[in-house]
Amino acid sequence: MIPWWGSSQPTQAEPTIAESLAELGRLFAVVSWRMEMATVEVERLRAKVEATKGVMESAATLLAGLHQRLTDAGTDPVALAAITDDLASSTDALAAAVAANTQ
Repeated sequence: MIPWWGSSQPTQAEPTIAESLAELGRLFAVVSWRMEMATVEVERLRAKVEATKGVMESAATLLAGLHQRLTDAGTDPVALAAITDDLASSTDALAAAVAANTQ
């Protein structure tokens, strides 16, 4: 049977131009909101990468300095003890910084 000719099922009226424009406006608003959320997320990730990069650069500097201090200390037990103490506190600070950047 022809849908518009005696069908028992109601036919859907074609949306008006105004209704179509309103639907496009709603879809545009959803897309805009999602883009804003994606931009916020990308910025958050960028900041986290920068912070992590800073921690890694600090760790590299610490290791280079440690190597030089160990070389300079030679076998002097007092100098080696001071380096050991500094290394322990630096390790704790580095661990705290890494833990803070993983959250």
